Parts: sequence; C-alpha cells; structure tokens
Amino acid sequence: MLEICKLPGMPDRETVRRWAIADHAFAAKCARAREAQGDAVHDEIVEIERKLMKGEIDFQSARVVLSSKQWRAEKLAPKIYGNRMDHTSSDGSMAAPGFAMFWPKSGKSDDSPA
Repeated sequence: MLEICKLPGMPDRETVRRWAIADHAFAAKCARAREAQGDAVHDEIVEIERKLMKGEIDFQSARVVLSSKQWRAEKLAPKIYGNRMDHTSSDGSMAAPGFAMFWPKSGKSDDSPA
C-alpha cells in the first residue's frame, strides 16, 4: 500500500486507513491484500533459499534477509505463516475444561432465577 499511496493521483495512507475504519467491506479487502502480500514474501523466501543453495549469495546475508522476510510474512498472514502454539500437554492434563463443566445439562443451575 505504501508504494501505491506514493503514486500521483492516489490517496495517502491516512485516507486509506480512514476508509478501512469506516467501511468493513473495504477493510476486508485490505486484509486479503495483506495476506496476499504475505504469500508474495513467502515466494521471495523460497527464491532466496534457492539462490543460497546454488551459492549465489553468502550465508550471512541470506540469514539476515530470510529472518526479516519470515517476520514480515508472519505479521502479514499470521494464520498461514505465524507460529502456532499448542496449549495442551501431551498427556492431556493441561487441556481446557469443556463447556459442560460450566453449564449444567438441564440448562438451569441452582443459582439461576426461576
């Protein structure tokens, strides 16, 4: 978006931000565009890896660039490229309690008004 907003005749970033706040459909389109940008960054990561394996770029340079691009992809499309955390233990002892534990099967509790 930064590059597009710099073009002549295009709105500035603040205007686009206000549009996204005011229009949910436009905000959804912007979010999808960011996810697509995350995919493009991922493609760049693959290309850098390919060049590294061919010896076209040195390891330290690739490491710095890959780290930056990985971070960017995680932020642009966290559902796809973000770190996933497992909040359960292998034996199930840390599993979250079920909904039934908090709500009686009858739909009423002893505390509920009649």
